[in-house]
Amino acid sequence: HWENFSSAYESSASGATELTCPWVSRRKIAGDWVQSVGLIVQNLSSSTTANISVTWKNRDGTTAFTFNHTIAALAAQGYNTRVRANTPDPDALWAGLGDDWNGAAVITSDQPIAAVVDMNWRRAGEQAANTYRCEASTSGSGSQNLFYADVNRIKSGDAYQKYSSIIAQNISTTPANVSIKWYDRDGTLK
Repeated sequence: HWENFSSAYESSASGATELTCPWVSRRKIAGDWVQSVGLIVQNLSSSTTANISVTWKNRDGTTAFTFNHTIAALAAQGYNTRVRANTPDPDALWAGLGDDWNGAAVITSDQPIAAVVDMNWRRAGEQAANTYRCEASTSGSGSQNLFYADVNRIKSGDAYQKYSSIIAQNISTTPANVSIKWYDRDGTLK
């Protein structure tokens, strides 16, 4: 919960030494914050400091910025694209991302880690947040089938009352052909 937001996410059953977070952003348009994220990484080792590297990827897969950091045993560390938080050299990170950046983050570690992303949205008349768990990005851990049980596009008059955004990231170095099927609640292919 935040002052104007709330969200929920699924916890991790185990950690990994490489995680992918497919949707992170830093968007300040015409002087107003539209999107920003808090990336929270936890070291799951009970005895060893984790040496991590966070690589911020552009939508085309190229690297926008990378930094290294350490996280004490069982500790968590937050990295924020809007406020200084505990991000090492935020000025360099923000210069690397710019003010209208949308991409992904890949975190590597020498210890098992878990991570979540808190995404804050602020648009004219709207404020929202969502949180999601970053997934293991080691070879073979992705999926060729994803199922979304609650995807909406509900319009009343000229205004959308409820809508969804789906982000899919190819974690392979080989290009992926993607097929998307939309079904109505009764199972009818739309």
